[in-house]
Amino acid sequence: QEGIKEVYGFDVPTLAVPLVDFITIFQTNPYQDSVDISEKRVYFVLLYQPPEKERVIAFESEQYESEVFSIKGKCLYLLCKKGMGKAKLNNNLVERKLKVTTTARNYQTMQKLIEMAS
Repeated sequence: QEGIKEVYGFDVPTLAVPLVDFITIFQTNPYQDSVDISEKRVYFVLLYQPPEKERVIAFESEQYESEVFSIKGKCLYLLCKKGMGKAKLNNNLVERKLKVTTTARNYQTMQKLIEMAS
């Protein structure tokens, strides 16, 4: 984050996750067996910090017509049945509800990042 600021002159939220944790997040995906993986509908919303328990409980009680989600630790696993472009549950909403900074990656990107880091 500091390197980006130094070179480019602006502050960008940056998340660094140890490879072992990243692999655990990837392998803990509750939608691992979903056919939607191949259709780029499974996402990992990585949380920069763990959200407050009360916010998680309140958020988990909400339902979205075309999305299913599960929060485990510092990741919100998201299955967008109609694709992320049509999803109501997006990064902005997650950040607003949980009061944390997030970044989202689809299944294929997570897979590629693990491959590159290994």
